[in-house]
Amino acid sequence: MGCETGRKENTIGIKEKATYGEYYWAMQIEANKFFADDSEKAFAPYLAGLLRDIPRIPGMPRGIQNMIDVLSDPPDFAFLPYLIGVGVNAVDEVLDIAFDPILTMLKRVQKRATKETWLTSTDVNIL
Repeated sequence: MGCETGRKENTIGIKEKATYGEYYWAMQIEANKFFADDSEKAFAPYLAGLLRDIPRIPGMPRGIQNMIDVLSDPPDFAFLPYLIGVGVNAVDEVLDIAFDPILTMLKRVQKRATKETWLTSTDVNIL
């Protein structure tokens, strides 16, 4: 195993590409790192600011606070998928809160246009 090509037994990786499969794998790794680095440059400042604004809550487990600190300044692009997941979830929650009153008003307007009847307090008392 591996001796037929003149390589050491455990030598397989990005730097020594002996087969097309190893070359293809290495190119995928390099491409993923390139795109992840660009994504990190684009998202990191926004998400880092968002995470840094989380107040330190007395009694918050130290591990959770440490995770927030690490994610606010990720040491490696490998954190990017997790960081983006946190950011997307936070943005989703904020947008849900922001649009809830608007969507409620739109639903009421739409329901008025249908044959739905809104009961008054008098109608409710009669029922």
